[in-house]
Amino acid sequence: MAKKTFKENIAEAAQPAAMRFISQPEAEHAPLPEKKETRRQRLNLLIKPSTAEALHKIAFVKKATVNGIINDLAEQFIRDNADTLAKYEQIKEIAKW
Repeated sequence: MAKKTFKENIAEAAQPAAMRFISQPEAEHAPLPEKKETRRQRLNLLIKPSTAEALHKIAFVKKATVNGIINDLAEQFIRDNADTLAKYEQIKEIAKW
């Protein structure tokens, strides 16, 4: 951090103290990047013990988590069933009347 000159110190002292910590908005902002979902929703699943054991083994070998594997599988299932989601949206629209 560079040293301030005497004039800069005087100009800063003339401002209210709070204004020293509030930055002025820039003229133009760059567009915000698309946000990824950061919040999670908890979902409890009941699966067979053998399925859970196999998932843990696969996760260990792949250096992943069971949660990550299940999320990937669910997202792929959703992509594979995009037509079903579209049908749901149509039904929902019709039901509005």
